[in-house]
Amino acid sequence: MVRAPERTSTVGVRDTTLIERVEIAGLEPHFAATLQRELTTKPGTPIVDAPIGDDLRRLWRLGVISDASVEVNDGTVTFRLAPRPAIRNVVRKGGDRLAQARFRQLEDTTFEPSRVQRMAEALEESYVRDGRLDARVEPRQRVHPQGVDVCVAIDPGPRITIGKLDFPGRKSIPAQELVKAMVSKTLNHVGGTFDEGALEMDLLYMQVLYWDRGFAEVKFREPKIERKGKRLHLAIPIEEGERYRMGRISTNWPVPMPPGIKTGDLFSRTKIADLREAIQKLHPGIDVVLPLTSIDREARTIDIVFEIEWRFPWDAWRLWSSRSR
Repeated sequence: MVRAPERTSTVGVRDTTLIERVEIAGLEPHFAATLQRELTTKPGTPIVDAPIGDDLRRLWRLGVISDASVEVNDGTVTFRLAPRPAIRNVVRKGGDRLAQARFRQLEDTTFEPSRVQRMAEALEESYVRDGRLDARVEPRQRVHPQGVDVCVAIDPGPRITIGKLDFPGRKSIPAQELVKAMVSKTLNHVGGTFDEGALEMDLLYMQVLYWDRGFAEVKFREPKIERKGKRLHLAIPIEEGERYRMGRISTNWPVPMPPGIKTGDLFSRTKIADLREAIQKLHPGIDVVLPLTSIDREARTIDIVFEIEWRFPWDAWRLWSSRSR
């Protein structure tokens, strides 16, 4: 007779040791007291339930320590920390006084490499916005027993300006009028600096100029930039397309039309917008006027229907009136 092996079971014993004391070591007393307030690990809590890991991560996120560990001994939890070294001296080479003054503020502060790098990148970007496309700001550091020395080399480089501005494909509108339509008066012009963000608005205003002269399908292509020494050649390609005239002009409700545009006029988005506002002012009961366009490329005409929506109670009266006819 063969007997089955005896079944064995393992019973886990929960560690119920309570935390008697929580302390921070490795820092000067005032600094340690400040960080102590960030801890959620408290006396009286079982060690296995204490949020020690969360507290350790919280201390790291503060960015003021260079090393951290935790020791647990007979009910005492010790967070052993090493502070980041302080910046003792900042040497600045190149650049103007204002640029140098920015980094002087780092002296006697905690050394944070990411902060120094962010300051350098911000200064470099400000130079680039001013047309100094070759600007370089490079921080370096040297660690010694007394702290950290930081050296910042600043080279703004020459100011790069626009020497030539062309509009390839332009035929119907003089270049001087296009330049005048640009809203950035000191940027993106001959003698000025290039600014990509401002150019986006300039392109929109130049496009409106074309729209108001019948070119409903005009397209501005990606600007091309060519550098020659300290000068830029900025070319803005344009596809003007065909010129359109107004076709049939109507509304979805039989309301009097104020004067504005008429069939046969050159297409103009500005005049369409002005007529929309005039319709709305002429009839107080109107809530919304929405211009809808339909293009005929063969005839080179654009029909427009002004869709009218009425406010209450005019909308209810109009619905009743249309059904009672």
